Amino acid sequence: RYPDGRLEQIDKGTFPPNPWIDAIFEDRDGNLWLGSHTQSLYRVANSWTARYGQDAGLDDPFVWTLAAGTDGSIDIGTNGGLSKLADGVVTTLVP
Repeated sequence: RYPDGRLEQIDKGTFPPNPWIDAIFEDRDGNLWLGSHTQSLYRVANSWTARYGQDAGLDDPFVWTLAAGTDGSIDIGTNGGLSKLADGVVTTLVP
């Protein structure tokens, strides 16, 4: 990230080693979201990391694209279709 025009190093926290990142997105709260080719969706905030995978309702672990929803949610494009993350809950929109 580039707050105030300076490069900021992100602490990997609990992020897995050697991730293959296909999508990067910063939400309106400044959280960094990373979509992995094989390891699902990650939210990086300060010094901790949260993972959203199939156990959280994501339809597929291959995350290709991330976009802001009009309501503050995050739209997630995967191999399995289109999902939405809102208030910590993942919902499949288009399988």
